Amino acid sequence: MKISQKAISSPLTVFILAIAAAAYGVYAYFNIPLELMPDVNIPWIQVYVPYFGAAPEEVENLIVKPIEDESRGVDNLKHIYSFSSNAGGQIWYEFEINTDTKEARRDLEEIVNRVKHEFPEDAEEPIIRDIDFNDRPIMYVALTSVGEKEFSYEKLKNLADDMTPILEGISGVSRVDVFGGREREFRILVKPEKLQEYGLSIPQVLGAVRGANMNLPAGEVTLDQREYTLRVLGEFNNKQDIERTIVTITPEGPLYIEDIAIVLDTLEETNSFSRYDTRPSVALAIYRKDGANIVGICGEVEKALEEMKELVPEGVVSEVTFNQADYINENLNQLKTSAIFGAILVIIILILGIGWRNAPLVAAAIPLIILMTFGILYVSGNSLNNISLFSLILLVGIVVDGAVIIVESTYRYLEYGYDKVTASRKGVDEVGTAVLASALTTMAAFFPMFMVKGITGEFMRLIPITVIIALSSSILVDHIVIPAVASKMVNLPGKGEKKKSRWFNSRIMKFYRRLLDWALKHRFRIVVITVVALLSSLMLFPFVGIELWPDVGLREFSVNINTPNGTPTERTNYIANRVEALVMQLPDLERYTSSVEGNSANIEIVLVEGTDYDVKEIQEILREKIDSIRTDIADAQIRMISESMGPPGGAPIQVEIKGEDINVLMDLAFKTKQFLRNLEGTRNVRDDFGSGSPEVRVIIKREQAAFYGVTPYDIVQTIAVAYNGSDVTEVHLEDKEIDVRVEIPEADKTLDVLRRFPIATKTGTTIPLEEVADIDVGSGFARINRVDGKRQVTVEAEVFGVLATEVFGELEPFLDSIQVPGYMVELTGEREQMSEDFSSLGIALVIGAVLVYLVMAIQFQSLSHPFVIMFTIPFALIGVMVGLFITRNHFGVMPLIGMLALIGIVVNDAIVMITYANKLRNEGYPIYQALRRAGPVRLRPILMTSITTMGGLLPLALGLGMEYDFWGPMAWPIIFGLMFSTLLTLLVIPVFYAVINRAGKMPDDLPEINLLDKD
Repeated sequence: MKISQKAISSPLTVFILAIAAAAYGVYAYFNIPLELMPDVNIPWIQVYVPYFGAAPEEVENLIVKPIEDESRGVDNLKHIYSFSSNAGGQIWYEFEINTDTKEARRDLEEIVNRVKHEFPEDAEEPIIRDIDFNDRPIMYVALTSVGEKEFSYEKLKNLADDMTPILEGISGVSRVDVFGGREREFRILVKPEKLQEYGLSIPQVLGAVRGANMNLPAGEVTLDQREYTLRVLGEFNNKQDIERTIVTITPEGPLYIEDIAIVLDTLEETNSFSRYDTRPSVALAIYRKDGANIVGICGEVEKALEEMKELVPEGVVSEVTFNQADYINENLNQLKTSAIFGAILVIIILILGIGWRNAPLVAAAIPLIILMTFGILYVSGNSLNNISLFSLILLVGIVVDGAVIIVESTYRYLEYGYDKVTASRKGVDEVGTAVLASALTTMAAFFPMFMVKGITGEFMRLIPITVIIALSSSILVDHIVIPAVASKMVNLPGKGEKKKSRWFNSRIMKFYRRLLDWALKHRFRIVVITVVALLSSLMLFPFVGIELWPDVGLREFSVNINTPNGTPTERTNYIANRVEALVMQLPDLERYTSSVEGNSANIEIVLVEGTDYDVKEIQEILREKIDSIRTDIADAQIRMISESMGPPGGAPIQVEIKGEDINVLMDLAFKTKQFLRNLEGTRNVRDDFGSGSPEVRVIIKREQAAFYGVTPYDIVQTIAVAYNGSDVTEVHLEDKEIDVRVEIPEADKTLDVLRRFPIATKTGTTIPLEEVADIDVGSGFARINRVDGKRQVTVEAEVFGVLATEVFGELEPFLDSIQVPGYMVELTGEREQMSEDFSSLGIALVIGAVLVYLVMAIQFQSLSHPFVIMFTIPFALIGVMVGLFITRNHFGVMPLIGMLALIGIVVNDAIVMITYANKLRNEGYPIYQALRRAGPVRLRPILMTSITTMGGLLPLALGLGMEYDFWGPMAWPIIFGLMFSTLLTLLVIPVFYAVINRAGKMPDDLPEINLLDKD
């Protein structure tokens, strides 16, 4: 190849360029953004219409349905999810991957503006926003009180507020949210009996408070020939100012707030609790800007926390409870360790194959190619994460294949007696095209991964990017750097190495030549044996099983607790405390944090680094402990959620039940839950409907209300403020904004008081609520869920100790048996994702095989020779099934990706052999003599390239220094597939080549082949 010949003529230029490329790669390595896993950007847009106090059915009919009906024709729309509750309607739009969300949002804004005139008058302005599921905290910091002196929630909250602007000033931090704590507020507790006594209403009180708390400009005034700004100062400065606010004037004189209410300078009421290892705490959640380096940001935050220790008073500690950088560094270091192990194995294999004098030349290609890959990944805006690092580990043994073949070819010409420069020129000329074709076929096999749809396609997109970049770099190194350096450094073996070389040539070579001769003479038997082996391997499939993604968790998980709607926060907090006491008994517990809000609680649990327990095992231990106190917490629904190393997804078992009648939906959901609970291995069986929400219904008497001039909005506003409270204004004190809140005392929030509560009429008088409304107590739906325009209830479950596919096999017949006309009960979740992923990857496999074939057809300018080489792919399938069976891994996405890689890898050995056989035939060799020479001559490079590839992956497969369960199912199929395909390639490919070329029977009297003869 011309570029190789030019490189051999200019070795110094090549050396300088290689050093420059390596230097930039080092720079890129230290600056490229680091992540645990690639961000999967799923386009979602939410439309939220607040409509407080309405029943979920009203929200569904008046708000949700009109929006749904109008928006079904939006381009690239995948699904519409809606939730109707007494807080309003939420419509979530899921779009196809790579949808332009700006354009989609404009379309939805036009639709909402078109239909919002149909909404009830009480409904608030719609809110439309993009949803970014990657926008989650990268670090949590807990402020807790320790020692004898206990700090109040207020002081902890104030301290957190003081720290927030400092942390938000760090480069790469987008925002800091503060959770927990209680802020100061002025609370006006209006006495209902006083309102009745003086004929006042809540809106009058609100108006008086708002109007009295103002500083306003009033123009300008000229005094002594100077202009002064005129301002009216009326803002509240203290509690007494609020108490002395005039509400109205009576015949007896002014009526003040203190005459009808109690004013408290207190802390805001809370329905939430936060704890860190049993201690009350306030948490700071730190978020990063899109694309910022997580590890770098977390390092800067830790420095800032260290510097801010002087701000933290004695008795308060700030502790990092979650640091995503720790997990990133832990996982990336594990992969780096695996890469180092793999590189060492490759170097040892090279030393054994081509001697210690020439092995460093080939081994040097590994870091150079990897550094060049880092440089291109950095320039193209990609990150370094588990996926990109895995891709590089996969390639550690592959990228040296070309270098091995070129150096081995040069080495062989040295053995023929040529000088180094001539040997290098002839060596690269002989195999350069085959090496290029091998790299292109591998790239062609990975290219269809860009076509894989959905979450899996986005999650794995970095694999083909990294592979193509690395193999492109290897092409440059193989055809420019290696020939130039080989022309100066390749040496014949020393005495000790000659003995090893003679051993290889005499022992292994003789054995292989005899085996090859036998195979060529018994072609029919070889074909039959190969077909039987392939069919036998397929019979292993039922014993292997199917698992979409390996069930691998990080060393943390969360416990989610939900109590029925209407449950007091104190009861939820009690249950959380009981579970926390059990959490403290878990083995290898490092720390935990908990938060309680309303009727839900969440406990985040972190295990010690290097624990021998799997997260699922710890969850099972905790589940058994919770079952022991189940009678005391029977009203709680408890589930455990663990972060996965795979792409984001829901529960493995999901059953969607669609129809119109909610009672029928609930009945079908109940039957499904009961069935799932009785299956072995199912856990956390639940539905998303929730229990009925207890409610007090205020049913308006429309005629009476119209007579008094009272609107439903007047009633809602009055009752909502009185019973839920409302922040009506703010007091500015000491650079802080303190809310002023109006409500009635807790003791007065009864049905009797509600019936008599004063409502303002259009004449300015008040009447009791019962004059214009009936009061009823009952239970309503907590919310109504809809998917794609139909009401839906979803039943979900986790699995432990069994595969989800095993549950599918028992669940599907049951679902068929409970089908009801007009309703649809279908298994989705992992089953649906499995169908989509396997279909996409199956198509990618076919397209990859076609592309590999086309690349080879172009190289060989033949359709038959590539056809012969393609037989290596089914040979590899034998190894894949045997490998999964022996290592007890399951068939799924990871093995499928391994098979995709195999398509491009396994053909390389056959390309090298067939290319050389064609060269010999073009030089006049008979077909059998060409095969008998091509096989032994290419034996050493074929074995070395295959073994280096397997050696590079072996640490990944064994889990040396890293998580085996996630990467092992991909690495083992490649290793076993390559092992079987290599062994069969050395025998079966020559046989198929002879059959395709109609060589006839092989003569018995063919002369011996002397491998040291020049071609």
